[in-house]
Amino acid sequence: MNSIDLPKIFTSASLVFIGTIFGRISGLAERLIIGRAIGVEQYGSVSILLSLVMFSSILCLFGLSEGVPRYISRLENRRDRRGIWISATILSAVLSIAIVVLLVFSSERLSDILLKERVGILFEMFVLSIPFIALTDINVGVIRGYENTKYRVLSKDLLYPFIRIFILAVGIRFGLGIQSAGFAYLIGSFGAFLSSGYLAARLLSPIGEFKYQISSLSKFSAPLMISSAMAVLLTQTDTLMLGYFKGSLQTGLYSAAYPLAAGLQIVLGAFGFIYLPLASKLDADDASADMNRIYTLTTKWVFIITFPAFLVFTLFSSQTIRLFWGETYQSAGTALGILSAGFFSNAIVGRNRETLSAIGETKIVMYSNVLAYVVNVFLNILLIPPLGFAGSAVSSALSYILMNICIYLILRINFGVTPYRGQVWKIYTSIPLIQLPLFYATTRIISVEPIHVPLILMTSGVLNLIIIYVGGFLNDDDMIVISELLDKVRPIS
Repeated sequence: MNSIDLPKIFTSASLVFIGTIFGRISGLAERLIIGRAIGVEQYGSVSILLSLVMFSSILCLFGLSEGVPRYISRLENRRDRRGIWISATILSAVLSIAIVVLLVFSSERLSDILLKERVGILFEMFVLSIPFIALTDINVGVIRGYENTKYRVLSKDLLYPFIRIFILAVGIRFGLGIQSAGFAYLIGSFGAFLSSGYLAARLLSPIGEFKYQISSLSKFSAPLMISSAMAVLLTQTDTLMLGYFKGSLQTGLYSAAYPLAAGLQIVLGAFGFIYLPLASKLDADDASADMNRIYTLTTKWVFIITFPAFLVFTLFSSQTIRLFWGETYQSAGTALGILSAGFFSNAIVGRNRETLSAIGETKIVMYSNVLAYVVNVFLNILLIPPLGFAGSAVSSALSYILMNICIYLILRINFGVTPYRGQVWKIYTSIPLIQLPLFYATTRIISVEPIHVPLILMTSGVLNLIIIYVGGFLNDDDMIVISELLDKVRPIS
């Protein structure tokens, strides 16, 4: 049981968390700049194009962003590791070229269907960024396989968003308007590709003897490509279908709520960077007890850290939207509250999909994602026409909840893996049962303004710590986590 390097897990998670926080804040700042500078409708157009780019990038990746770190973490021979990297790069590059050509030749038709207007060169600039985004993720997969958190944070979380915001701000300052977003993503993705490739090469030189691994890599990654495509479609279909049924205005409002709600996954994503390669090693060593241990521990702390934001986004959704986006976007508060429930279900079950992938059951992940996506599309068709962006929010939330329930049951029944052990259930029940009624009562007594939102967030976080301490919910593993966090804070103070 002591074979797990818990300090390493949480050191890595804390670094990725800081990087992810910067990346999320930068991404939100980028959207705020666009949304406030060019208006709701044009912001909706940019959101639709970003959805198209993200989905296309997943197809170009072919699931390799998960396959590469899994194989590199297991292989000992540098020749074989180099073969994984080169094989993944070639496969992704070929797919990228094919998809970019297809999209460029279909640009006018797609603009008419999704945007209801022509946006000129903006469409092409976004599309040309697709290969660089995909190949950046391949490079980051190599870095992830070596469990090098610093390089990942530097290339993807710091440099990439910094370039985008800088180009965007300069473009808007000089009157380029909506075209600034296209330049920002094209130049930013190219910079991220170069930097991630350079850093990955410091860990594993691409020059030298190698063995092509396309067959084995494709066999593992193909189901993940479908899974990843479904997962991205699950997040982006709402935007695309809103654009089709309701136009850019409703899409712009929905896209104000979505990135905030998606922020509930920051902590989950921070642990995920190190979790998959480590869980894969434990599965290879037949250390199922250790896998259960880290799954339980990471899920518990994801829940504890994420809950305050969930509380704010659900009980004070309108105030949160006004704080970030201003009065123009206030009606998006409804979508924020609904979406938060769906995203928080990811925090409740933890890294369930990565756990299945580490075990080798990628097809189950694929089937679960496909099921969730089919349900999402069906609900979108049913709910968007009468409810608009609120219908999209309901569709997404229910789809996420359904997917997480399915994967949890499969892990629990088929493999005996569950994050709910020992004192965990008490944490999952006591925190919401105490805090939700308390803060709801607050809304009935006083008028909460946007300026109060940060204070409520901090108060909820402090209450969390008090509840788990008074309740005696901490064990030896938790003390390691707390010790690591304190070690990180002391140099700052």
